[in-house]
Amino acid sequence: MRWPLVLLLSSAVIACSEPVRAPELVGPRNLKVLAEAGPLAIERVVYVPIYSSLYLADHAEPIDLAATLSLRNVSQSTPVVLTAVDYYDSDGALVRAMLDAPAELGPLMSAEYFVSRADRVGGSGANFLVHWGLREPGPDLLVEAIMHGRDGNAGVSFLTEGRVVEEAARKPVAK
Repeated sequence: MRWPLVLLLSSAVIACSEPVRAPELVGPRNLKVLAEAGPLAIERVVYVPIYSSLYLADHAEPIDLAATLSLRNVSQSTPVVLTAVDYYDSDGALVRAMLDAPAELGPLMSAEYFVSRADRVGGSGANFLVHWGLREPGPDLLVEAIMHGRDGNAGVSFLTEGRVVEEAARKPVAK
């Protein structure tokens, strides 16, 4: 009588455990892909630090962290044109170009790119460079990254803000 119960409980534990997944980088599905970016009145490049691991207290081994890059159009009327979202490793080498073509993020829309805890390719000094622009003057794109992870019962989460590292001069847009 005990064997069926042990077998049933073992099956339940196996079914509830998380499957081991390969490293992945997941991007947004709500972007409108454009044939070309077209003329942009404002162009900026934003650097966003991503931490894939973090040392806690006196631990000899770091804990792995998942990261979400968040791009938020705070304008109620002006779309943002994304021309590149590139993921770099700690050595400054391009790991993945996330956009195949320019894309538009509509008013008040958000897009996220997720880097799983299992994805260690970027290293502890990974980062994103987000190239974006506006066809007409408007508010800046809000660019942040949220990292989170756990070590036993201890959880850690924190936010990093993107920093503009390159800004193109305003160009008049022909109408």
